[in-house]
Amino acid sequence: MTVQADSPSTANEFFEEFRSLDGSASFQDYEEYGAVQTFATTRIQEVGTLSGTEQQEMNSLLQTMQAFDSAYSEYQNGNYEESIESANQAADNIETLRQYNADQASLAELGLNRLYEDIAQATRSEAEEVDNSPEQIDLLLLTAEAHKGGDNTDQAAQFRLEAESLQNELNSAKTRIDQTEEEANTYINSCQECNTVTGVVSNIVNPIAIFSEYQNSQQAVSNLQAAQEAIATHGLEDRGNNIESVSSEIRDIWMSLLIVSSAIMLTYGVVIAGISSILFDRIFAWRNTFVESRVDSVVQMGGNNV
Repeated sequence: MTVQADSPSTANEFFEEFRSLDGSASFQDYEEYGAVQTFATTRIQEVGTLSGTEQQEMNSLLQTMQAFDSAYSEYQNGNYEESIESANQAADNIETLRQYNADQASLAELGLNRLYEDIAQATRSEAEEVDNSPEQIDLLLLTAEAHKGGDNTDQAAQFRLEAESLQNELNSAKTRIDQTEEEANTYINSCQECNTVTGVVSNIVNPIAIFSEYQNSQQAVSNLQAAQEAIATHGLEDRGNNIESVSSEIRDIWMSLLIVSSAIMLTYGVVIAGISSILFDRIFAWRNTFVESRVDSVVQMGGNNV
């Protein structure tokens, strides 16, 4: 371990540094570090001139406690990524401390592992509450990192796998959204005048083609609704404006085609009803004529018998 140039070098300097940590909230919540701080303060008062090894021991104690206190502060402020970074630095310092004082290193490690697990619990809880997939993925990865720091490898692997699964789901959703937007824009360009009834009537003469375009527009509306649901599910607000703009154009096209298709169906219905009415009239007329002829025939036969 290399002692930094601005690190304390005398027993008095170390004593002041250790004493400045007295009463820290982190050392009160994690009593292991309160015990380490008490040990360091007592130990430094027992020595006079520090040897090189003693100076390195005191420096590793100080840096371990300072890194832990920083990790605790970031954790309390909800800065979990920074908290884990400081906790990882404390873990490195503990490994250095272990070379000089294994007992204090083990005690510090116990307290640090508890902090790692508290961070993991906090990030996990936030991950369950957020409705934004990218943020949820980040929190799950931080949860995995915190569990890893606390030597809980099974939990770390579980949350990393959960983050990867959600990332794959998010990537698939983004791909579908992009594809839907591209297909919708292509459809709009292929039916540029279809956003008004006049445009539909002027540009699509074949009634069958109008029905086909109506079905295409209906499919486009359905696909865009699915894309909007995916945006809401994954919290992709940045993609919402583009999809909403395209959806508005598609709905105008769909409505125009619906009106024209309905008008065509109504016209066909009127024509078919008229033809059916004429046919029914002819059938009833033929039936009446047939009945009358049968009656006349019976009457004539009766007269002949008389």
